[in-house]
Amino acid sequence: MMKIEQIKALSEQGKLDEALSLIQEAEDNETLSYKMLEGEILYKMQKWGDALNLFEEIYATHKNKEAKVYCQMIQSILGYYNPDMLNP
Repeated sequence: MMKIEQIKALSEQGKLDEALSLIQEAEDNETLSYKMLEGEILYKMQKWGDALNLFEEIYATHKNKEAKVYCQMIQSILGYYNPDMLNP
């Protein structure tokens, strides 16, 4: 579990690329806690499509409510529309 704490610390410091590569190198990176952490990092990186796909997979597999909330937030971000931005 030491690696998870290290990844969380890197994420909080804004070292997102480094944290993401540590997740991918982890031997047990298929666990729910690693998947959620990876999704949160992708969310912070504004990689909406990747994050949404991952959180939907987590929700479908584990029925994790936090993953469902992330899905709803990302869908809200992607669905944002402001007609005033189209008229300079």
